[in-house]
Amino acid sequence: MTGDTVIFFVGRRWGKSLLNVAPFQWIFQPEKIAMAENFINTKGEKFLFILRFLPLIRTPLFFAAGSLRVKPRTFYIMDATATLIYLPALMGASFYASENIDQVVATLKKFQFGLLGLVVLVAIYFTYQRSRKSREKGTLLA
Repeated sequence: MTGDTVIFFVGRRWGKSLLNVAPFQWIFQPEKIAMAENFINTKGEKFLFILRFLPLIRTPLFFAAGSLRVKPRTFYIMDATATLIYLPALMGASFYASENIDQVVATLKKFQFGLLGLVVLVAIYFTYQRSRKSREKGTLLA
Protein backbone atom coordinates (compact mmCIF):
# COMPACT_ATOMS: atom_id res chain seq x y z
CA MET A 1 0.00 0.00 0.00
CA THR A 2 2.94 2.34 0.55
CA GLY A 3 3.86 2.28 -3.13
CA ASP A 4 0.25 2.88 -4.12
CA THR A 5 0.06 5.82 -1.72
CA VAL A 6 3.25 7.42 -3.05
CA ILE A 7 2.04 7.14 -6.65
CA PHE A 8 -1.40 8.47 -5.69
CA PHE A 9 0.02 11.54 -3.96
CA VAL A 10 2.56 12.21 -6.73
CA GLY A 11 -0.38 12.23 -9.14
CA ARG A 12 -2.36 14.43 -6.77
CA ARG A 13 0.50 16.94 -6.51
CA TRP A 14 1.88 17.03 -10.07
CA GLY A 15 -0.63 15.16 -12.22
CA LYS A 16 -2.61 18.13 -13.56
CA SER A 17 0.51 20.15 -14.35
CA LEU A 18 1.95 17.23 -16.36
CA LEU A 19 -1.00 17.50 -18.73
CA ASN A 20 0.52 20.73 -20.07
CA VAL A 21 3.80 19.03 -21.00
CA ALA A 22 4.15 18.24 -24.73
CA PRO A 23 3.89 14.44 -24.93
CA PHE A 24 1.05 14.26 -22.42
CA GLN A 25 -1.00 17.10 -23.86
CA TRP A 26 -1.04 15.30 -27.21
CA ILE A 27 -2.28 12.07 -25.63
CA PHE A 28 -4.78 13.44 -23.10
CA GLN A 29 -7.23 15.77 -24.79
CA PRO A 30 -9.55 17.91 -22.62
CA GLU A 31 -12.68 15.96 -23.59
CA LYS A 32 -11.09 12.66 -22.53
CA ILE A 33 -9.99 14.19 -19.23
CA ALA A 34 -13.55 15.40 -18.65
CA MET A 35 -14.86 11.89 -19.35
CA ALA A 36 -12.35 10.43 -16.87
CA GLU A 37 -13.33 12.98 -14.21
CA ASN A 38 -17.00 12.14 -14.72
CA PHE A 39 -16.23 8.43 -14.42
CA ILE A 40 -14.20 8.94 -11.24
CA ASN A 41 -16.97 11.06 -9.71
CA THR A 42 -19.65 8.44 -10.43
CA LYS A 43 -17.80 5.12 -10.04
CA GLY A 44 -14.58 6.09 -8.28
CA GLU A 45 -14.91 3.77 -5.29
CA LYS A 46 -15.52 0.65 -7.38
CA PHE A 47 -12.73 1.68 -9.74
CA LEU A 48 -10.20 2.07 -6.90
CA PHE A 49 -11.23 -1.25 -5.39
CA ILE A 50 -10.75 -3.12 -8.68
CA LEU A 51 -7.36 -1.46 -9.37
CA ARG A 52 -5.71 -3.51 -6.63
CA PHE A 53 -6.34 -6.64 -8.69
CA LEU A 54 -4.76 -5.25 -11.91
CA PRO A 55 -1.00 -5.46 -11.36
CA LEU A 56 0.25 -4.27 -14.76
CA ILE A 57 -1.79 -1.09 -14.93
CA ARG A 58 -2.34 -0.36 -11.24
CA THR A 59 0.47 2.20 -10.93
CA PRO A 60 -0.55 4.54 -13.78
CA LEU A 61 -4.20 4.30 -12.78
CA PHE A 62 -3.47 5.20 -9.15
CA PHE A 63 -1.49 8.14 -10.53
CA ALA A 64 -4.52 9.11 -12.62
CA ALA A 65 -6.82 8.78 -9.61
CA GLY A 66 -4.57 11.18 -7.70
CA SER A 67 -4.48 13.56 -10.66
CA LEU A 68 -8.27 13.53 -10.86
CA ARG A 69 -8.49 14.54 -7.19
CA VAL A 70 -10.01 11.43 -5.65
CA LYS A 71 -10.38 12.03 -1.91
CA PRO A 72 -7.47 10.46 0.01
CA ARG A 73 -9.90 8.88 2.48
CA THR A 74 -11.73 7.12 -0.38
CA PHE A 75 -8.40 5.99 -1.81
CA TYR A 76 -7.21 4.53 1.51
CA ILE A 77 -10.48 2.76 2.31
CA MET A 78 -10.79 1.12 -1.11
CA ASP A 79 -7.10 0.20 -1.39
CA ALA A 80 -7.03 -1.26 2.13
CA THR A 81 -10.24 -3.22 1.62
CA ALA A 82 -8.98 -4.69 -1.64
CA THR A 83 -5.61 -5.46 -0.03
CA LEU A 84 -7.36 -7.44 2.71
CA ILE A 85 -8.75 -9.70 -0.03
CA TYR A 86 -5.86 -9.66 -2.52
CA LEU A 87 -2.97 -10.35 -0.17
CA PRO A 88 -4.33 -13.51 1.53
CA ALA A 89 -5.46 -14.87 -1.86
CA LEU A 90 -2.02 -14.22 -3.35
CA MET A 91 -0.25 -15.78 -0.37
CA GLY A 92 -2.54 -18.83 -0.48
CA ALA A 93 -1.98 -19.30 -4.21
CA SER A 94 1.79 -18.94 -3.72
CA PHE A 95 1.76 -21.49 -0.90
CA TYR A 96 -0.26 -23.94 -3.01
CA ALA A 97 2.02 -23.44 -6.02
CA SER A 98 5.17 -23.96 -3.94
CA GLU A 99 3.77 -27.15 -2.38
CA ASN A 100 2.83 -28.51 -5.83
CA ILE A 101 5.56 -27.03 -8.00
CA ASP A 102 5.97 -30.17 -10.14
CA GLN A 103 2.27 -30.19 -11.01
CA VAL A 104 2.29 -26.44 -11.70
CA VAL A 105 5.29 -26.74 -14.05
CA ALA A 106 3.72 -29.71 -15.86
CA THR A 107 0.47 -27.78 -16.35
CA LEU A 108 2.31 -24.72 -17.64
CA LYS A 109 4.26 -26.87 -20.11
CA LYS A 110 0.99 -28.22 -21.50
CA PHE A 111 -0.25 -24.72 -22.22
CA GLN A 112 2.96 -22.92 -23.20
CA PHE A 113 2.52 -23.32 -26.96
CA GLY A 114 -1.15 -22.36 -26.72
CA LEU A 115 -0.22 -19.21 -24.80
CA LEU A 116 2.52 -18.40 -27.30
CA GLY A 117 0.02 -18.85 -30.14
CA LEU A 118 -2.44 -16.57 -28.37
CA VAL A 119 0.21 -13.88 -27.94
CA VAL A 120 1.14 -14.14 -31.64
CA LEU A 121 -2.52 -13.91 -32.70
CA VAL A 122 -3.07 -10.83 -30.53
CA ALA A 123 0.07 -9.20 -31.97
CA ILE A 124 -1.11 -9.94 -35.52
CA TYR A 125 -4.56 -8.52 -34.75
CA PHE A 126 -3.20 -5.26 -33.36
CA THR A 127 -0.73 -4.92 -36.23
CA TYR A 128 -3.57 -5.44 -38.70
CA GLN A 129 -5.77 -2.87 -36.93
CA ARG A 130 -2.97 -0.32 -36.89
CA SER A 131 -2.19 -0.79 -40.58
CA ARG A 132 -5.90 -0.57 -41.46
CA LYS A 133 -6.27 2.72 -39.57
CA SER A 134 -3.14 4.05 -41.26
CA ARG A 135 -4.53 3.17 -44.70
CA GLU A 136 -7.84 4.86 -43.83
CA LYS A 137 -6.00 8.03 -42.87
CA GLY A 138 -3.83 7.80 -45.97
CA THR A 139 -0.58 7.67 -44.00
CA LEU A 140 2.21 5.15 -43.95
CA LEU A 141 2.63 2.76 -41.03
CA ALA A 142 5.23 4.31 -38.75
